[in-house]
Amino acid sequence: MKVVKLIVTLSAFSLMFSGCGIKTISTQKGDKLIVQENLPRENVETLWEGSYTDGFTTAIPKGTVLEVLVTPNAGSSIIECAAIEINGEKDPDAIEEFFVSEQIRIRKGYKGCIFAIKKEYLGTKVTIL
Repeated sequence: MKVVKLIVTLSAFSLMFSGCGIKTISTQKGDKLIVQENLPRENVETLWEGSYTDGFTTAIPKGTVLEVLVTPNAGSSIIECAAIEINGEKDPDAIEEFFVSEQIRIRKGYKGCIFAIKKEYLGTKVTIL
């Protein structure tokens, strides 16, 4: 009985110190991410003159390359990114045209957009280049 208690105790300490085998992946400003599978409904925040913001959802195709704009806080559930390549296209205007409708882009005060990618996607649906 004492041997079983000892084994259970040592196993518990072992799991505690090893993190139960969970690997934490983190990103920082400037990291490049590649989308590994189509993301059908992701949040996009539109940026405008002044303090006004708005948003919409969009699909992000497999193969899209994103750049991390801000190092996420430890407790954050999202990664703020900009799309820098889609379907081999690297022209910023063409990329923005792909994701943002013309009726938004031509409105007075429009400045750009930011993608809010779920942190839980790291290592599976989105990987670091």
